[in-house]
Amino acid sequence: MKLNSNLTRLVGTLNVNSDDLDKLRRQAAEMKQIGYYGVYFNNIFFNIENTDFVCAEEDILFREDKCLIVRRTEDELNQIKTIIENSGLVMQSAHFLNMLPEPGEPVETIFSTHEKILDMAQILGLERVTTHIGGIAVPIAEKSIERPTPAEKLDRNEISYAQYAELVKQSYGEEKIIPDSLIVYKHLAKEAANRGIKVTIETACSELYEVNTKPEAILEFIHNVGADNMGICIDAGHCHLKQLDIPEVIRKCGSSFIETHFHDNFAINDNHNPVGIGTINWFGVIKTLNETGYKGEITFEQGDYVTNYRNWTLFVERVENDKN
Repeated sequence: MKLNSNLTRLVGTLNVNSDDLDKLRRQAAEMKQIGYYGVYFNNIFFNIENTDFVCAEEDILFREDKCLIVRRTEDELNQIKTIIENSGLVMQSAHFLNMLPEPGEPVETIFSTHEKILDMAQILGLERVTTHIGGIAVPIAEKSIERPTPAEKLDRNEISYAQYAELVKQSYGEEKIIPDSLIVYKHLAKEAANRGIKVTIETACSELYEVNTKPEAILEFIHNVGADNMGICIDAGHCHLKQLDIPEVIRKCGSSFIETHFHDNFAINDNHNPVGIGTINWFGVIKTLNETGYKGEITFEQGDYVTNYRNWTLFVERVENDKN
């Protein structure tokens, strides 16, 4: 079977530690040597600092009870960009942050934060940012009437992340989330377009299952936003966990499907295992990607880039050698 060459254009995930950029340099060089095309980052836009960290207020993206989410400096971003470019890899996409403000805050208060993140994405030369629709900033305990807060329960391992997301959704006001999300995405898509960036919505995330587990609902939401620079990121691990048929999701998303987050699990927990360490039928996924003419790269949202490359390459070779 002749396969689309894009299926071997692979992107691995790394995390950035500002205090150890030499490690990033070594990992990027190794990824290139293995045969990777690019690198994806979950934490490229921020550092996590203690609550007593001294910085300008405008540099704080989000406040949480136990930490501050502080934007990276332009100098840091340029250092990271140079490391990736010198390795011969590309950096096309990265994970965005919270889409909605803390419960009780006007929806417009999130706009300036999103613009700061998009400015960083532009400095890095990213083509896309990946979002979780319905993602809400962590409610601060000092503003909460009820204690313990959902964040405190999560920190104590009393609830799962999915249960946490449900509690925060209730706190925000379930009836407000879709209307507010439309407002936010219209602003985000416009600002992203001004910077030459596309925005993707990730499938089957914990925050808003009623939308992100249904390709039709995501496509309707994108239609209602009315922006040409929006698409869908299919997260295979999340889809599998929610017992969705991944090839069917791929087909239904059609040309709006422009990005992958591939990792594996056993349909019990969101383990984010390397591909092949779980029960996802990757042969079916690869065949469907090929049949539908998927044009994007293959991004593994999982840090074991050695195992991901090896297993994916074996899957692709077996599909190519399939005479059926």
